[in-house]
Amino acid sequence: MPVKCKDRGMFAIPCKIGHLGIKKAICDLGASINVMPYSIYESLNAGFLTKTGVIIQLADRSVVHPEGVLEDVLVKANELIFPVDFYVIKMEEDSTLGSSDLLLGRPFLSTASTKIDVRSGTLTMEFDGEIAPELELEPPRKARKLDIQELEEIRNDAYKNAHIYKDKTELFHDKRIA
Repeated sequence: MPVKCKDRGMFAIPCKIGHLGIKKAICDLGASINVMPYSIYESLNAGFLTKTGVIIQLADRSVVHPEGVLEDVLVKANELIFPVDFYVIKMEEDSTLGSSDLLLGRPFLSTASTKIDVRSGTLTMEFDGEIAPELELEPPRKARKLDIQELEEIRNDAYKNAHIYKDKTELFHDKRIA
């Protein structure tokens, strides 16, 4: 019988965008997009943002409207360079030890052909036939701020719950009361 392992939690990797080194970019298989804070976008002088109608829900259930999408950003991670699209959002600066600056979701992890060995805490990436050296996963050291979910799912749940509420309250409604 295999030994049970504890949850390693989320993990972060170092990467580089242009001249800017990012010590901890959170890798999140639960995120359907890649996210960059507006402050990093400004420091990159990377050009114009493409407008978007996407709404992002954060872990605290608040929603934000991205400033736009920064497309085809070249991100160097583990000695390989990948093209990435980032949703740029304005958010509070967090200068605490162990804070993370970027969120790399499934689009990045898929582009990088990322293979994660959770038990050993290692990750490998591949691009255009070139395999990067194995990278040890580093926990971000604090709870994540971003928990990206599709707003459509939230709307559907709210819609279903509203119908359930309406159906249940109609059972208790006295039809003789006007």
